[in-house]
Amino acid sequence: MKKLLFFILILINCLAVNSINIDSLKKVLSIIKNDSIKCETLYQLSMNASEAEWPEFNSQMYSLASEKIKDAKTDKQKKYYYKFLGEAENNFGFLKENEGKANDALAHYLKSHKYHKQADEKFLESSALRNAGSMYYNLGYVEKGLIYYHAALKIREGFGESGELANIYNDVGIIYEGQHDIKRALEFYTKALSLYKKMKNRVGEARSLNNIGLLNYRNDLTDKSVSFFEEALKIQEEINDLKGQSSTINNLGGVYYSKKQYTEALKYFLKSFDLKKQVNDIVGSNNALQNIGQIYLVTGKTEDALKTANLLFKKAQEIKYPEQIKNASKLLGSIYEKQNKGMEALKMYKLYFNLRDSLQSLSTQKAAMQAAVKFEYEKKAAADSVAYVNATKIKNAELNKQKAEIQVKKNQQKALFIGLLLVVVFSIIIFNRLLIIKKQKGIIESKEKEAQHQKTIVEEKQKEILASIHYAQRIQKAQLPNDKQLISLMNISKQTKN
Repeated sequence: MKKLLFFILILINCLAVNSINIDSLKKVLSIIKNDSIKCETLYQLSMNASEAEWPEFNSQMYSLASEKIKDAKTDKQKKYYYKFLGEAENNFGFLKENEGKANDALAHYLKSHKYHKQADEKFLESSALRNAGSMYYNLGYVEKGLIYYHAALKIREGFGESGELANIYNDVGIIYEGQHDIKRALEFYTKALSLYKKMKNRVGEARSLNNIGLLNYRNDLTDKSVSFFEEALKIQEEINDLKGQSSTINNLGGVYYSKKQYTEALKYFLKSFDLKKQVNDIVGSNNALQNIGQIYLVTGKTEDALKTANLLFKKAQEIKYPEQIKNASKLLGSIYEKQNKGMEALKMYKLYFNLRDSLQSLSTQKAAMQAAVKFEYEKKAAADSVAYVNATKIKNAELNKQKAEIQVKKNQQKALFIGLLLVVVFSIIIFNRLLIIKKQKGIIESKEKEAQHQKTIVEEKQKEILASIHYAQRIQKAQLPNDKQLISLMNISKQTKN
């Protein structure tokens, strides 16, 4: 039975890997009774089914795992279902993040981390830490975001190179860029790009190119940034990455805006906005709205700018992203100022400066620096400890060799002692056995002598009896007439009668 279940699990994974045969997975789900295999099937469907279907499969996986973990009797069974609970919570977080509900997304990602930790799934645990770090950063908790990112990085680097490690490098680069630490931002973006290329992850490669392009753009290296953007867009079009295209097109619009080519810039921003709505990227669509509102403002379309800015402000407040609220308040302040609405402008500028100071405070930058230093120190300490271990390996090997030789000698001595002891024991046993045999032989010989003596007595008695019998017979023969005399006497008797 176990072999059959193992075979089915392998089959499910093969179906998931090979051309994502969703219909086959659905068929397995409809006929299988084993709950473990059901969970695995639901997991594959939640990962590979269409955008319309996968959330339902994810909910089913969560419900089944929640129910089965109550009946789990062993740690192994509990860990198995904790893994699926962790994946389900991670997917719930992804849905909430796309809806722009950062607090809800964070709550799900933290639960995902908790379950993966209970399942002892380090690889998946690091993904949950990364996602939680991203939400903390988006909610304005930069210091906490960095703590979670570095915790994820520490775990993931232990697994070697991977696409997920590159994702973390990329995200950490974004945080450092937000803190205006250009050197560190470029360092992490470059690490991510190199790893994405090595892993042949084209989506990630384009994302890193895009981020490096933005870094150059913000440092007034416009022409250099365009080459990165165009390279990224080419890859995204080849792999049909609509979300990636929307970001790169938005960035190219920014280049045209910096060159005061507003008509061309607006064209790119509007195209980016449409693509972001198609992929349900609320955060990204807000960024595009900000750029569209800015174009309307500088081209004198104040009413269109106000309408766009108010929509942006409302959406930013709904998702509670401080960075986007800050940008919307700045845009509204500029519009109100142009309309000579001093009080409204002052209110928006005040909000903008408060948020800006909060997000870019010295304490936050210090915390970011401390997190970076701590991470580098831990890496160096780990490297030093590895070097120390390598340096002592030879010494330890020699000591182990000596210990092994001593142990072999001890074992030989023990074996010899046990052998001698066994010889002594067997000798004693054999000696005792010989004594018993000798004693038994003496008893037998004694009994044989006694029997022989009794036999002799019996034989003598028999001789005496036979002698008596023979003597009696001789007496009888001496008293009785012999045969001839008896016949003669009988004849005489007959004659007398006649």
